[in-house]
Amino acid sequence: MAPIARLCPLLALVFTAACANLVTATATDASTDAGTDAAVTQDVPPRADVSPGCTLPNGAHCPTGASCPAGDGCNHCSCSASGLVACTELACVQACTSDADCPAGQGCDGPPGCAVPWRCAHLTCASVASTWCDCGGNTFTTPTACAHRPYAHVGVCETTTMPDAGTCAPAGAVCQTGDDCCDGWCPIRGAVISACATPPAGTVPCNGALCNAATEYCELTYSDVPTPDSATCRPLPASCAGTASCGCATNPCGGCAVRAAGVLTFRCPGG
Repeated sequence: MAPIARLCPLLALVFTAACANLVTATATDASTDAGTDAAVTQDVPPRADVSPGCTLPNGAHCPTGASCPAGDGCNHCSCSASGLVACTELACVQACTSDADCPAGQGCDGPPGCAVPWRCAHLTCASVASTWCDCGGNTFTTPTACAHRPYAHVGVCETTTMPDAGTCAPAGAVCQTGDDCCDGWCPIRGAVISACATPPAGTVPCNGALCNAATEYCELTYSDVPTPDSATCRPLPASCAGTASCGCATNPCGGCAVRAAGVLTFRCPGG
């Protein structure tokens, strides 16, 4: 028993030292882990030369979370926080005044009339030389059946009014028909000969008749004689937007001209 009794104090010392070392090692590891955690969670400032956002298909930059124009005139793209780009896919219709306003492969197209907007479209044009009257009163031709720009009507522009404005009579002058007067109104006052006068408010003179200026226009047709073959009050088309013009009114026979506000004259062959 004596040898065993002597070993007990030695074993106690060994275990005490081992425990002390274990405690020291644990404290050191904890300190190291704390330092590691601090290093991992430390905020890293963003690079000054990198701007958050996305590059769109057209090469433009779009900030994160924003909706940006796609560059085609009607679609938009959005940029997500993960850098993904999502764009709408609408069929864009672009307004134009000539082919130069349209994307490659498209041309400017639209109906007759200067008050109607034209749009870019894919054109199929017959190879037939055509003549047009543009919205400025100028005649132009194209090698195909497409005008490629807005026009008032098909055919040559009428360069003079009918009858010649230089030969019409001013207000107060003697007249026999409304066609004699520059204002177009020759009221009959119980006699064959009367005097040119200003037409009543809200009316359009039509060779002896009066049209409603708000809803009608006067159509005068001429052939090879200086007096009109016909004078008719026609309904004003909605495409005229309140003002009668050769581009929006129906052409009954040939060259068109604006004689006065609300009065259109047409030169018809024969007579």
